[in-house]
Amino acid sequence: RCSGLELRAKRIYLVLAEALDDQGLMGPFFAGLAEQEQYHADLLELCRAAAIRSGWKANLFNPWQDYLPRLEQQMDAAEAAVREIDSIDAALQLVIQVESSEINAVFKAALAATDAAFVKKLRPFQKTMEAHMSYIVERIPQLSPRLMLLTRELRARFPEVRSEPR
Repeated sequence: RCSGLELRAKRIYLVLAEALDDQGLMGPFFAGLAEQEQYHADLLELCRAAAIRSGWKANLFNPWQDYLPRLEQQMDAAEAAVREIDSIDAALQLVIQVESSEINAVFKAALAATDAAFVKKLRPFQKTMEAHMSYIVERIPQLSPRLMLLTRELRARFPEVRSEPR
């Protein structure tokens, strides 16, 4: 289910990439987000395979288990909203909405619950969310300075992200 959420985010970003392809850097920004979401889904599938072989610490993920239906409903709303996007700012606000949801916390919880040493030690598993969120909070203000406040609020939700853009 977690991997499916990442793939749903990818589809949202692909729709936005296509719709805004003629808007300067917007198409590449959304295409980059879509690639990152695919990468997250791939990492989660590796975690699932590792959990099957090495074990799963259910107690670390159980608090999120009941939250998944709500998160899926939020994703339903985001998928419906993508069809109504009428501006660059609206598209970027949708990114902030998706990334402000608990999708990233669920990703981290799934990694933590996987009882495989390579998941715990390999840098891609540990740094992917930091890189993803850093990319978002650095790029959105460059693409739309009007969204600086919303971007700061998003950054505050993720303490592992650098405090200010480079």
